Amino acid sequence: MVKKSIYSGIVLSLIISTLYWISSSEVMASNSKHYSISKHYPIEDTYIRNGADSNENYSLANEIGVKDNSSSSGRIGYLKYNLSSYKSDVANKATLRLFVRSKTTGSIINNIFGIANEVWDASSMTWSNGSPYHDVASNLYPSIQDITTNIEGGYLLDRQIITAAGTYYEYDVTDYVNSELSSATDKIIAFLLTSENDLNVNYDSMESGSNTPELILEYPATAHTKVKKLSDTTVAQDGLTFADVKFGFFPNVSGGSIVTYNGYQYTVYYNSDRHVCVARRASGSEAWEIAELTDYLFMSIDTHNYATLGISSDGVIHLTFDHHANDLHYRSSQQGIANNPAQVQWSSSLFGPVTNQLSGNTITDLSYPTFVQAPNGNLLFMYRTRGSGNGWRFLGTYDSASHGWTLNGKMIHSSGTYVGSYTGTSTQRGNYPLGFVFDQNGRLHMPFIWRETPDAMSNHDINYMYSDNHGLTWKNISGTVVSQTGSTFATVDTPGIIVSPIPQRRGLVNSNFNTADADSAGRIHFMSQHMPDDTPDATASNEVVRRYFHYWIDESGNVNKTNLHAQGSNSPVLLADNGDAYFVYISKSYTYTKIGGRKFGQGKLRIARATAASNYTDWNIIYTDNSLPGLAEGLRIDADRFKKDGIISVFVQENPKTTLGEATKVRVIEYGIKQPFGQQNKLKTK
Repeated sequence: MVKKSIYSGIVLSLIISTLYWISSSEVMASNSKHYSISKHYPIEDTYIRNGADSNENYSLANEIGVKDNSSSSGRIGYLKYNLSSYKSDVANKATLRLFVRSKTTGSIINNIFGIANEVWDASSMTWSNGSPYHDVASNLYPSIQDITTNIEGGYLLDRQIITAAGTYYEYDVTDYVNSELSSATDKIIAFLLTSENDLNVNYDSMESGSNTPELILEYPATAHTKVKKLSDTTVAQDGLTFADVKFGFFPNVSGGSIVTYNGYQYTVYYNSDRHVCVARRASGSEAWEIAELTDYLFMSIDTHNYATLGISSDGVIHLTFDHHANDLHYRSSQQGIANNPAQVQWSSSLFGPVTNQLSGNTITDLSYPTFVQAPNGNLLFMYRTRGSGNGWRFLGTYDSASHGWTLNGKMIHSSGTYVGSYTGTSTQRGNYPLGFVFDQNGRLHMPFIWRETPDAMSNHDINYMYSDNHGLTWKNISGTVVSQTGSTFATVDTPGIIVSPIPQRRGLVNSNFNTADADSAGRIHFMSQHMPDDTPDATASNEVVRRYFHYWIDESGNVNKTNLHAQGSNSPVLLADNGDAYFVYISKSYTYTKIGGRKFGQGKLRIARATAASNYTDWNIIYTDNSLPGLAEGLRIDADRFKKDGIISVFVQENPKTTLGEATKVRVIEYGIKQPFGQQNKLKTK
């Protein structure tokens, strides 16, 4: 094959990669607001082919061919873009648009990968000479497993089912582009295309003269909401991390809570001595006080066994810790200490002994405890018993007047029959709440999902119930009673509780976090992560390409959802006084630090916003904190602080730096949002 000269390749690259800016003529959703679009073209593209053509170079071809065949005619496509002229360090959406010029008859699944190797030269690439991300020695066509696991620096970004020629197909590459924009110095981004079928797909290349592959970046045409970092405080230097891993390295950000009550902020964590520590500070202060509870030694290496706290209106601080199908570990403080915090000398002596009982009843097989403060000052205690594929959801209530607990009983049962594409027919399952939240009218909302087995691929369906009597009676979205706590229970067979049908194999994430909030109109909002509707089913976990989806249920019971085109840690939606929604997360990482053979991500803390005026369709990333070191892929948000003061207060933990299991810093970082709500403008930054 004829190869490009170096000179002609440079000239063509400069012409094709010329960046131009246009104002989008499309109205985004229903809000009459425009996005600006930055459209980019490849500086290089090609494909390679094995078998008899393994020594041929296709860099001047009019097409980019992909086909899955390990022995004779497999084809892999490559594209490279230069984003150095892009005027922002973030995109709200990045779409790779490829035009199918021809294809074999049938439905064909194609995959797009981000690849860290950007130094390849299209004009010299062949199958035989060591092109990135295929095994030259074995001459095998690479699988998703090969690229994402066995070869360093390959990341599956999106999958599409190709059914027709003569049209564009769009691949969502937002997360990867944002990672490269914030970390790469040269702003060169490379992609790889593969097929899962032994059928041809040919996309128009940059040499075709028309329908050139486009990388389209969307960003708000109007100015961003102003975000200001107010403080960055160290809670402790000695946060626990695990050296031997089971479900992760960081028990302090796999669940838990951070709460503001009566002018003080409280959180709980494990230190490197494996003790439960309760920390507090006056809101806005830089100084944290620590009560280290040395009479209990945390022995687990399971990140599900997080510690959490709740505060009742009698000033009692309630703690639970170290649970994943274990006996209850509960202790509480003296009465009144949270009601008069400035008069209390903070120490471990304020807390009573550890017990496995509430109201004289031993609780066994407990997982995922959550405290929820009720509007009347009582404290609800939600928890699961038994296992992930056969779990029951229970409710307990602490009465702040009598200072005692009542175990109200079971709310959700594991029984019923479900037929799924992954598990077949099953007759038992577990449930995972996406949050518990009271609205301003005193209604308690609970969205949740089902899981048929311990395998997360068996997750399915987003369900919803609400209660107007603090969890004793539950109704579906139509107002029909579906559960009487302690007597009749919601099950997978209960009619009317599914609000978003999501089958198995869709990457639906079960969460240990509260992702929910309620707005001033009493509408429930929550976040979920799963695959977009147009993505083909995953047959294995390494085929999952999930995204965040913001769900909210309007006054008429209609369920609305918006794709945020991002993925990362779980955390709640935060609703401002004016109804606008905020979302804080650690972004998915595409760069890693290796310690002891383990990978630790370098994801960024990001803040996104959607306006009530748009019906929450205009999600924009409004802030990225590039000053932070590598953070554990999890965080906690103080929803009370946001409601009271308009301050986003985030609990994070740093990654280890040199050794697996080393203690790392636990921090609380606060951000102010320039909006006309709360007391934010009265705060002073340090």
